[in-house]
Amino acid sequence: MSEVQVSAPLKSYELVSNELVTDALKNDKGPNVELLSWEIKPFTNKGDNYSSIVVGITVSYRKNEMNSECSYVAKLNPLRPLNSNTENFEKAYTRETEVLDGIVEGMNNQLKQLGFDAIKTPKLLSKNLEKGREAFVTENLRTQGFKMCDKMRGMDLNHSLFVVKELGRFHASSLLFEETLPTKYIPDTFNGVKGGWLDADEKAIEEMGKFYSSITKPIESFLKTSDPKYEKCCNWLSKNSHTLAKTFLNGMQLSNQFEVLIHGDCWSNNMLFRYNEDGIPIDFRFVDLQCSGKSSATTDLNYFFFTSLNGDFPQGEDVPDMDNMTDDRMDEFIDKQARKFEEMSGREGPFSDRYIAIFDDMLDTDIFDAD
Repeated sequence: MSEVQVSAPLKSYELVSNELVTDALKNDKGPNVELLSWEIKPFTNKGDNYSSIVVGITVSYRKNEMNSECSYVAKLNPLRPLNSNTENFEKAYTRETEVLDGIVEGMNNQLKQLGFDAIKTPKLLSKNLEKGREAFVTENLRTQGFKMCDKMRGMDLNHSLFVVKELGRFHASSLLFEETLPTKYIPDTFNGVKGGWLDADEKAIEEMGKFYSSITKPIESFLKTSDPKYEKCCNWLSKNSHTLAKTFLNGMQLSNQFEVLIHGDCWSNNMLFRYNEDGIPIDFRFVDLQCSGKSSATTDLNYFFFTSLNGDFPQGEDVPDMDNMTDDRMDEFIDKQARKFEEMSGREGPFSDRYIAIFDDMLDTDIFDAD
């Protein structure tokens, strides 16, 4: 059995164990398989994952006296310094694996009875939920031809239809499955999805409040130099900057109206597509369900429409560096991100155009006229 082979080892790589890989291999290839060796390889780019480290695992194995290779994807606890959000990040592994395993399996059973295809998510193959050492392994969708769409271009109608249709199946099948449960309520049966992913304590809310308050000043400056019509937007931001974090958290709370199981982080970074030779999407998968839970179906739709239909995504050096974001360095992190926003908003191109469009949409409502 080989040791982990990596060119630039990360502490989190140690969370990938022989047991985790063996369980994944047997769940994928059957019990009569022998693990020969495995190797960890980097899998994603900076900015693709904020709350975890995602790696590829290349596996050599023997079955029926034949040697073969396959590959999987592992999602690992990033083992960052402790901060006020650490517990929420760690609980997310239980949430996501419970959704991928028990909940989606139940939803698929309901769809199968109706003659419909299974929910389009990756197969969970193994997991370790020991606190502080969380890791799980799924199938590698990349080997099946799936990849992200071009985030700088945004999603066109063909891409968007895949997303909206699959959201409808995801939401509706959760209600069908829920009716089969003794409790008639998914969170009462699956503890991992109880409450919201962002159930924050007072310390976490305080740190979020600092960040939201600090970012309003460069936003106000950006809007003032764009057009005088945004004056009331600036006044509203100035008046409400101290409550923006709580407003955001309140928007993520459970809602009895149109309540379904939602994806919870429904934007282009968490979607993979497979294309034909003409570059037209022909298949689709949701990934990263660590924020999934019960809420209004409109939460997914609203988030998707506002984040993914135009190419305005930070890349490279624009991506926040989360590795050293500890409570004692929060002011430094906040100041850096505020300066980064000022820099990005001063550029010509899709970021500033789309950001302005958001406020144009909001001006058509009465939100900035509210007390």
